[in-house]
Amino acid sequence: MKKKYVLGILCILWMIFIFYMSAQVADDSQAMSDEVIYFISSLFHLKLEVSMKIWNTMSFIVRKGAHMSEYAVLAILYFLYGKEKNWKRTWLYALLGAILYACTDELHQVFVVGRSGEIRDVCVDAFGACIGLGIFIFIQKMIIRRKKCKIRNER
Repeated sequence: MKKKYVLGILCILWMIFIFYMSAQVADDSQAMSDEVIYFISSLFHLKLEVSMKIWNTMSFIVRKGAHMSEYAVLAILYFLYGKEKNWKRTWLYALLGAILYACTDELHQVFVVGRSGEIRDVCVDAFGACIGLGIFIFIQKMIIRRKKCKIRNER
């Protein structure tokens, strides 16, 4: 039962984090994305400043990657919180929960200076949630398979 409370608190904390990130005005949000791009370009010794087209493409990838990552984590937390024996039902509830929160997040962004709420971003968030859940369930199934093989080998 303690685990359920901890997972519930983690879900709420992650939703607060997403809300905080969405509350950043456009210039601050862009500055955070730019910092990530500078880091990536310095890591690989790239000269991205030379081409505005490359810079804009990288910015788009970083921003949408952030959306996908945030909602992948949220969906996994929802999944763990609502975990039942029926994985498919739990997966569906976790996905729907993430999509509903993405909708409220985009609505919230309508009221933030320089930001806008976009259906496209809800789709990106939903895709991130699907990918996160898919990877998580794949890993879980691999762990279960290994345990079963280990038990068979010990007999």
